[in-house]
Amino acid sequence: MEVTVNGRDAHQEELESSDWVAKVSKRVVELQESQQRERDGATRAASTCSGCRKEGRMMPAGFNGDKHGVSGRPSYKAAGKKLVERSVASHLPRLPNADHKVNIRPKEGLTLTRHSAPVIGGAVRMAAGILWQKGREEDRIVVNDKQGTLIYSTPREDDAKKMLDLNVINLDGKEYEVNTYMAAPESCGKGVVRGLDIRLSERELELAFPHEENRPILGVRRMGNSTSVIITFVDDYVPRWMICFGTPMKCFLYKKRYEVCYKCGELGHRSDVCDSPHEKCRGCGVASPLKDHECTPRCRLCGKEHVTGDKRCKELFRTPYIVKKRQWEMKLEEAREQEERRKAEEGTQWHSRTDGVQDRSRRKSKDRSKSRGRSESFPRLPPQEKPGVSHKASHDGGECAQEKSKSTGPQVSWVTKVSQDANTEMINAQEQNRILQEQNAELRKQLDEIKAHLTSKPGKALETPQVANQPPLMKKRAKEIEIEENHGARIEAPEVETKSLQSMLQAVPEQMKQVGNAI
Repeated sequence: MEVTVNGRDAHQEELESSDWVAKVSKRVVELQESQQRERDGATRAASTCSGCRKEGRMMPAGFNGDKHGVSGRPSYKAAGKKLVERSVASHLPRLPNADHKVNIRPKEGLTLTRHSAPVIGGAVRMAAGILWQKGREEDRIVVNDKQGTLIYSTPREDDAKKMLDLNVINLDGKEYEVNTYMAAPESCGKGVVRGLDIRLSERELELAFPHEENRPILGVRRMGNSTSVIITFVDDYVPRWMICFGTPMKCFLYKKRYEVCYKCGELGHRSDVCDSPHEKCRGCGVASPLKDHECTPRCRLCGKEHVTGDKRCKELFRTPYIVKKRQWEMKLEEAREQEERRKAEEGTQWHSRTDGVQDRSRRKSKDRSKSRGRSESFPRLPPQEKPGVSHKASHDGGECAQEKSKSTGPQVSWVTKVSQDANTEMINAQEQNRILQEQNAELRKQLDEIKAHLTSKPGKALETPQVANQPPLMKKRAKEIEIEENHGARIEAPEVETKSLQSMLQAVPEQMKQVGNAI
């Protein structure tokens, strides 16, 4: 976490204002209660919060800058990006969002890099009267040696107030003065409203913005002696418009600046915490410059002709945390969508491959069944039905088996599929053999009945029917001829049927032989 204060140096009474401390403390307590509710009753919300913390890791500033200039050497803009990247402490440990945070800024003379972090933390605790003991494991003191500041984080409001009263710390028998102030939670958004009357006090400014159409406000403070004010909101949403004294005014997103030291000209810290004994010009970099020296300024951030850290420099402003968070969320969302599309495409390709293999196996098994099937002279057999199972049930079962084979994925191999087809063909051939044997026995039985019928009554078909009324001679002769023809047809019909049955019986052994060869 990094905290930057722009404008003039604040007085001690302003930094320790009871109203500001009370508002920040109230907001921190609300955050603590909210997190406690999430931990107690929403495990899913807690995991999502943890994922957001992982996603919200700070990135080096200026990582999207230009790489090289036209001549092949790094451009001024790329060099400035690397410069500010080294000046920002991007690997500080992340502190809990619901803790009270107090920023400690040592004054001139204290070099934090010359002392270890535990030694500095012990001196700060001793000076504030907060001794390390059981129950204070959640307290944190982070040393930001880049900016020359300290951050004290604690979940207890009483300890935060004790740290706000800190004025002097003792290191190696020497006392160093410090300034402390309460920092707003990281989840609070900040906006800038310009053009307000310079004569308005901060108390009057706080009374100017409360409105039913405005977002909830945590605090308002003026930026130095300018007409611009910084508004700290309760949540991270910064509106585009704010109602001030009944007048809509445009609200801009607050952007931090890269800290530039007016004493040594380096980036990363300000002159109030600078420990360098040498002074440099911010424009040309001359050591111990005179007031009337000839200076050709060039900005170390953008390379233009102005001093480093000038308000006209567009590279001086840092990307707000809210913007970075939205960018990270968009990148994560795009990555998730790409992963889902890739999985969908892989699933579609896999289904198309398995469908193609199954179609080829069906065609091959169909060709084999046709080549081994019965001859065209033999009549088509009735559909196969097992006892107790209907054709519709078997058809549905086949569809279910096919859907199951598709849903189980690549577990069914080619060898398993071929062996299943061979077993099915064997069962079908055995069933066809049984049906042929039953039909053969039925035909033999019918033929025996016909033979027995003809043998038992040989003259019945030749008997002349009795005519009641005898017709004349010509008519009688015509009637006799008709009767003889009918009798001949009656005699020929059984003979034709008998011959047809005999030919079918003769063909049965040959067909049985073909079925046996097919098996």
